[in-house]
Amino acid sequence: MKNPKFQILVGKDGQFYFRLRAGNGRIILSSEGYKNSANCENGIVSVKENAAVDEHYKRKTAVDNRYYFLLVAVNGETIGQSQLYKSKRSRENGISAVKNNAPGAPIEWLGFEEPGVTLKMAPVAKFSFTPATGNAPADVTFNASGSYYPDGEIVKYIWDFGDGEKGDGVVTTHTFNGAGTFDVTLTVEDNDGQIGADTQELLVDQ
Repeated sequence: MKNPKFQILVGKDGQFYFRLRAGNGRIILSSEGYKNSANCENGIVSVKENAAVDEHYKRKTAVDNRYYFLLVAVNGETIGQSQLYKSKRSRENGISAVKNNAPGAPIEWLGFEEPGVTLKMAPVAKFSFTPATGNAPADVTFNASGSYYPDGEIVKYIWDFGDGEKGDGVVTTHTFNGAGTFDVTLTVEDNDGQIGADTQELLVDQ
């Protein structure tokens, strides 16, 4: 493969996914599932529009201390996720590759199957929490049951509550003892060792 390209595939769940391949053929960005092809193509457009902006890359650390990044849109919504890297330098190289390859990459349709390749998409992390806001000390319950993995099962649910504390499990309750705005991150890992993450903002008043 000489030229970078976006590839659109249909997963076992019937949803549409895209991935960005660099000129060397390596997958450097993958999407979540879309219900139709038009939305999937819009996701690619969003990647092209945001790829050059360094502030739109969220640098993350997985539960096994490997590194990855999320590419987010202006509204903070995740539009692409990287592979896992062993070092921060490798992650930065991956970010540079997306910046350089995404803007001009064409789209290739692969359909339901790609000869010789088993389609494996990353798990999708999604969560809700109640109450939506409160006064400190605030007991907040987090629910990750909306997370899914099209090709298998999720085996780990790891929470970072943004206040220095962590937790695990599909459903968990955490007490925020002080006021502030907290970036709560859910990281899920599937039975293939792939990870997905979702971050939401929680406001706790005095």
